[in-house]
Amino acid sequence: MNLFFKELKFNRKSLIIWCTCIGLLLIVAVYKEFSMMALGDNSVNEVMANFPKVVRVIFGFGDYDISKIEGYYAMMSMYIFIIAGIHAGMLGAGILAKEETDKTFEFLHVKPISRNKILTTKFLACVFNVLVLNSVTLVVSMFCVRVTGVTNEIVGKIILLMFGMFLMQLIFVTLGLLISSVCKRVGKATTITAGVVLITFFIAKFVELNENKEFLQYITPFKYFDAGEIMFNEGIKVQYIVISIALIIVFLTGAYRFYKKKDLMS
Repeated sequence: MNLFFKELKFNRKSLIIWCTCIGLLLIVAVYKEFSMMALGDNSVNEVMANFPKVVRVIFGFGDYDISKIEGYYAMMSMYIFIIAGIHAGMLGAGILAKEETDKTFEFLHVKPISRNKILTTKFLACVFNVLVLNSVTLVVSMFCVRVTGVTNEIVGKIILLMFGMFLMQLIFVTLGLLISSVCKRVGKATTITAGVVLITFFIAKFVELNENKEFLQYITPFKYFDAGEIMFNEGIKVQYIVISIALIIVFLTGAYRFYKKKDLMS
């Protein structure tokens, strides 16, 4: 338990910074910018339609009606997800690597505590951190859409979207733990994890640009919980929930296996 609170204290400042960034993004983009638009003003959509498809996809416009809060929030969700994904991945990788980079692993491992317990405690600390970031995103989102005077229908969709984002966060947390457990050069773990997160994000964009490459969506968590599907269609597909849970279990199991056998370098 002391290790758990130690991890929370260590990551406190970082968590505050990430929460502040995502909160300001939502307030400025959704509350300020969207509030300046006239609801139902199709001139905004007409302007966006003139951009090439690649520009619309890269910046998250897609085919959304951004004159309405559902479409605007779906567009903004791209930025929310990439921030949450990078935070989760770097958190998972860094929470193990820091014991070696900070030269504190010798002190930690001479205590009567197993490596499995160490990893479990660190994983729970990661879950707490991503849950806080997710909750802040949800609360600020609710505030921003409420002040636009929208109905309760979008509220349920945002809650569902945040549930999907939480599963995505756990995927990248456990992936970060696995990479850190496998990687011999601990300083590279966070860099590799952040790189993987970005690669999966670009794969998601590639899929959006190439409809005949939809099979690739199964290898990028950014396509599991598509904002457009959740906001305007059938919501989250069950198979993506199953895949997400399976990936979390596989990555976490691998992290336990490799961390238990890992030689800690000074």
